[in-house]
Amino acid sequence: MDSKDLKGLREAAGLSQIEVAAAIDYSGNSYNRIENGHRPLPRKKIDALAKALNCTVEDIENSGIEIKGVSIDPDSVAARIIEARRLQGLSQGEFAARVGLSQVTISRLETGAQAVQLGTLQRISAVLGYDMVWFLGRENTNSELLLRALREVPEIYQDQATKGALAVLMSFSDTE
Repeated sequence: MDSKDLKGLREAAGLSQIEVAAAIDYSGNSYNRIENGHRPLPRKKIDALAKALNCTVEDIENSGIEIKGVSIDPDSVAARIIEARRLQGLSQGEFAARVGLSQVTISRLETGAQAVQLGTLQRISAVLGYDMVWFLGRENTNSELLLRALREVPEIYQDQATKGALAVLMSFSDTE
């Protein structure tokens, strides 16, 4: 599909704003604000919006609207952990000992059977010498993406490592 703005995608689908809003469980006013760039679309709604508009997630991402939230591909994170560990010449057992986890946990992280928590990723990145953002699949090592993600985690759910990572990133950031 050619690159279109969100309104163009909606019109191509032959839908009104009210119909799209209902499909993603939003009010018409809220959807209007998203389509007009006055409100970000939560990432958790992107699949429903793509389905409603009969387009791909990539079409939505390329429509020019702001999307709130970070998309993390667990398989990509797992593959990068394996790649970095092997480049260091470490077995799973040696790596586990350095990170402070069991070999079984490392195996589960590397197969994608277990999600990597931010505090664990911070330790992994320190041991392997890679920026945390690299593990998230970003070639650019700019930590702004991670900083935004950490800011979205409600304080009640932040463990000590997450709070530490946020403090470090904020100290290097020129944003507040």
